[in-house]
Amino acid sequence: MNDYSDGDERFGYVTAPLYSLLTLIPQMSGFYDFVCRDLHGVGPRDILDVGTGPGTVPARLAASGMFEGIYAVDPSKQMLWIASLETRKFGNVHLAAGSSTRIPFRRKFGLIFSALSFHHWAKQEESLRYLSHFLARNGEIRIYEFNSRRLGLPYKVAVPSHSVDKADVYEIVKRAGMTPASCIEKGQFIRIGVSARHDAKVQSL
Repeated sequence: MNDYSDGDERFGYVTAPLYSLLTLIPQMSGFYDFVCRDLHGVGPRDILDVGTGPGTVPARLAASGMFEGIYAVDPSKQMLWIASLETRKFGNVHLAAGSSTRIPFRRKFGLIFSALSFHHWAKQEESLRYLSHFLARNGEIRIYEFNSRRLGLPYKVAVPSHSVDKADVYEIVKRAGMTPASCIEKGQFIRIGVSARHDAKVQSL
């Protein structure tokens, strides 16, 4: 049974290392290339990675030297341990236990993103509304996922639940009271940008 006690699916002692190994396959490497290329134009603002997993994206972004502060949360202690090994040589990466419904950092971010995390959120509308409180003025939330409409074999059979449909995400965003601001589709990958209200105050943590 999946553990959603912290709002997002939590990986355990066995599944966390297995997931980390999956990041080494070419398909996943291509996905992370897509994410990092898209994020490179965002710096040097502070950014937040929600559901960082093994810390692959923060490590790659930190290596580029383009960001002042890279913050990342994950509900899994095992994932955070793996991420700490991946990012330990970078002084501007800050890891903490958290989720899409529990951000421990008392600050606002120029950009908040999730890379293959959105489909693990138990209450996606509530999470988007909650995260909007941590956006700086003119900030944006970006959702990076596999594109279910362009997912080829064998991934379409093996991981149908680990992808999203643009129309479905747009509907979730609208129900959350926000606006789909942008969309980039490249092969089997998709990025959906979300704009939110900017007058929200950070909620009590």
